[in-house]
Amino acid sequence: MFSEKTPHESNGMLPSWKRYILQTTQSWRWPNYFPTSRQVNGPDYVALLPESSRTSSDVELGYLKPTSRRIRNPTLDKIHTALLTIFGLLWAAIRPNILTKKEKRELHQSAWLDGIRGVAAFFVFFSHAAEIRWNDLRHGWKHGGYFLQWPIIRVFYEGSSMVSVFFVVSGFAISYKALKLAKAQEHGKIFDTLVSSTFRRGIRLYLPCAAITLLRAITNYIRGTKGAAPTFWIMLWRWVKVVVSGVNPLRLDKWYFNGSFRQLERVMWTIPVEFRGSMVVFLCILVVAKARHAQRMAAIAALIAWSCCVGEWDIVLFVSGTFLCELHHRTSSNSGSNGGDTSFLWRFLSASASILLLLPLLYVLSQPESYWGNGDTPISGWLDAHTPAAWVENKMEAGNFWHCIAAVILIFLVDHSPVLQRFFMSPIPQYLGEISFSLYLLHPWLIDLVGRKIVFFMFRRMKELGPGIGPEYLGAILCLILFLPLLFWVSDISTRWFDRGGVRLARWAEDRFYSVNARS
Repeated sequence: MFSEKTPHESNGMLPSWKRYILQTTQSWRWPNYFPTSRQVNGPDYVALLPESSRTSSDVELGYLKPTSRRIRNPTLDKIHTALLTIFGLLWAAIRPNILTKKEKRELHQSAWLDGIRGVAAFFVFFSHAAEIRWNDLRHGWKHGGYFLQWPIIRVFYEGSSMVSVFFVVSGFAISYKALKLAKAQEHGKIFDTLVSSTFRRGIRLYLPCAAITLLRAITNYIRGTKGAAPTFWIMLWRWVKVVVSGVNPLRLDKWYFNGSFRQLERVMWTIPVEFRGSMVVFLCILVVAKARHAQRMAAIAALIAWSCCVGEWDIVLFVSGTFLCELHHRTSSNSGSNGGDTSFLWRFLSASASILLLLPLLYVLSQPESYWGNGDTPISGWLDAHTPAAWVENKMEAGNFWHCIAAVILIFLVDHSPVLQRFFMSPIPQYLGEISFSLYLLHPWLIDLVGRKIVFFMFRRMKELGPGIGPEYLGAILCLILFLPLLFWVSDISTRWFDRGGVRLARWAEDRFYSVNARS
């Protein structure tokens, strides 16, 4: 009479996306907030007495119980299915990456670059989080100061030096494929690679910036923060002007390197610099691609030397990344031909040397920004006094001469150290690298929106524990426990939609643009 099959069980003809949602959700248990069927009494009875002892009055006396059947309500069933579908799509959109079952992916040779980028972005977050309550940590260490102000230790929140590391990593990464083709003398493919990279770079960098600054503008308007627009349309118009001005790579200066984006998100001053450095790298590779290895190295080194002499610190960092990439391709081919088997003693000595060489680099990278002072930290004052004259005029703390030198040597060291590469290719640095761009762009907004409230709430409670450094450290740890899951989750969502969305949009636009030209 009534089919026992539900729409969930007969979904063979459904579209693939809906079939996926139904297969995912059909095993879930949902609260019965509304019935999707009604109960109907049928003519059959379930016997509560043996058949031999039944009488005609047994039904009236309640010894025979009527059975019940359910007739599905088509309208409510459609509503139920629609709600499940909407919920499934919403969950797929905001589900943390850690809850998604993924196949183990093969790491590429230069995956350690992603790990370095991720760790550096995380340290930049710490540098801005410290400003909420712990600005004293920004000063150089003095006798009687905090443990966290010690050299090397303070590299965890020295954000300006991490920007230098970012730029060297970027120069290395965007040069990798083109220089590999140059080494193989595949000059036609080099041109195609550079055309594609140049076309997509702006979309790849600026689309996440536009989306995140829009989020910032909307939340500022809703919260009524200082300087917020009086109406929604004025807010939207101001955002449009910020984006249009911010994507202009020709409007740069020595102080903020295009202050437009800084009106909404202060860390985004680096994005026009990133775009400019990328264009210089692509042009440099285009010029030297047909040359032999020695000529390429000499030409790139000459550009680095010239940029260093005139104080163009960002160009020094990007082109140094290109130089290290060229060196990487040269040494990797030599090491491959010589074999990779080494004794345990050699591996131990190599790892020990890597750690010993890493320590002075971390010492220099942890040098405080000049605004906060060096304190009693040894060597930092000497380094400041011996900064080249062309670099003294760099008013950006990220343009510190010694930070830049240490950042370049750091990438060189990791490139030639298997033990350091293994660390940066481990799961945590790789996850941070996967979300690094969104983590870098989003964290100031989240700190202002949620982080400050968590800190103020937590330390009102910490006062009840009395004075001392113990409650201070405990409060900081509890704040991180509460805030970091939110930071990673939002960065994960942003990576999925804004970062990868920018990559997909750039690829789509490139395909459409060049396919049209090909037909014409």
